Amino acid sequence: MTRKQIRNCEIDDIRELETLALDSKASWGYDPGYLEKCRDVFVLDSILNENRTSRLVGDEHIQGFYVIIHQDKKDVLDYLFVNRDCMGEGIGKILWDDMVSHMKADVLEIEADAHATGFYEKQGAKRVGNITSSINQQPVPLLEYKKMINQCLDIDKI
Repeated sequence: MTRKQIRNCEIDDIRELETLALDSKASWGYDPGYLEKCRDVFVLDSILNENRTSRLVGDEHIQGFYVIIHQDKKDVLDYLFVNRDCMGEGIGKILWDDMVSHMKADVLEIEADAHATGFYEKQGAKRVGNITSSINQQPVPLLEYKKMINQCLDIDKI
């Protein structure tokens, strides 16, 4: 088994990341029409260099990735996807912990897929309402995660 490493996403990763996102979404049983709409939305070219984009690599392939967009008073989780072959192996938690360590704001907004809401709630996010999906204009859960003070401290420096 290869050691897992979190690395910044690179331009050469874009197509693999977009494919991973679609395949991960498909694992929830969405119909082909919905997935085609996702394909139109899952375009990483324009956001890769301007935001925090990280991928988890292990066994010589990308096992998952995330993108957070830093805004004035909050961060927004734009993507967090796990390779369907790696689901249930703790990859999402590894990515989440890394993402939290790179938050610039104290608040993270998450427009969640209904199938992923439970994962985010286990990480401490709270549902604050619904928002209209950019994919199919249907309501989806809106969650908020507030970074706790002990997550901001570097314990080694205290």
